[in-house]
Amino acid sequence: MLDPLSAAQMRTLVRDALGAALDTDASTVPSSLMYTAGSGHRAVLYADTTVVRAVPGMGKTFWARTLTDSQRRSVAAREFQMPRLERTAAVVAFGSEPGPVQVGPDELAALVDEGAAPAMVWTAVALTALGVTEMTVLPGWSERIAWLTRNPGALERSVAALDSAAQSVNGDLVVVFDSLDRLHPDRTRADGLASGILQFAHNLAQLRTRVHAKVFIRPDMWDSALPVLTPAARRSLRPVDLSWSAARGLRWDSTSLYGLLFHLLGNHDSAEAATFRAMTPTWREAPDGRFAAPDALCSDAKAQEAAFSLIADPYMGANARKGYSYRWLPVALQDALGQATPPVLPRHPSPGRHPR
Repeated sequence: MLDPLSAAQMRTLVRDALGAALDTDASTVPSSLMYTAGSGHRAVLYADTTVVRAVPGMGKTFWARTLTDSQRRSVAAREFQMPRLERTAAVVAFGSEPGPVQVGPDELAALVDEGAAPAMVWTAVALTALGVTEMTVLPGWSERIAWLTRNPGALERSVAALDSAAQSVNGDLVVVFDSLDRLHPDRTRADGLASGILQFAHNLAQLRTRVHAKVFIRPDMWDSALPVLTPAARRSLRPVDLSWSAARGLRWDSTSLYGLLFHLLGNHDSAEAATFRAMTPTWREAPDGRFAAPDALCSDAKAQEAAFSLIADPYMGANARKGYSYRWLPVALQDALGQATPPVLPRHPSPGRHPR
């Protein structure tokens, strides 16, 4: 008969497994730590989802990086049962990591100050990221914008060629915009540039091809950038809200958060993790070495509460009047809007500051 983990062993597993996860960021998460949460996260990867709204910490950059990383994209395609995602390619037009065509805040502001419409700037950036020859052969952004101005219809012609290539493999091509808080330190300028990205996303959506824009944006920036757009442009954008918890009547459903916890515990490289998997049986090993938790540990609150009792007592005190530990924890962590995010530690905490 299997000996359960002792309290000391469970503390060790929780400390080491969560510590390893917290020591990564969106660009360094290995595929073994990838957790494919519920349907709300699945919708982020739909080709025709144009806008992904989420507060900081929800995972915008993680999913943006998943689209551009073939290994992560393959994991997501398998776990979410989205085979077309395997045939999807993605390029970054703006993001947290410098890319071959990344344009910085000062240059963005200068281009707009020279008279370029923000949507035109992002058209040039996107077509350059997509490898359109007419863009890549030109030496700078001013020249690319000038060429677009002299050649009306260039977006349609370029996208038509890219669409043919995508259709030949029954796939999609996605242009990713992420980390929009880095567009410019001046919020007014940043909002104007964000409006230009949304306008470009609308222009691209109107062509109805397999080339799509996907914009990861904070809700407050979305609210500030949207009024500039026409009603038709607003209607064409297909947003989804990225969330780890949702209202279910009078309670909050936090099964995704607990699913992530169990996934991290079960995928740690230790004997304690192997014992934890055996204590909560029917884990399955994926081809890449990841361990996928039983479906109940990902989506069934009662099964999760039973498993959580292996880690903590059922009650916050002597009895139920002090609160149920499983229900109390996400409520204690949620913000004023009822949202709770996976905790994030800075890579190098500043002296005297306590990471949340």
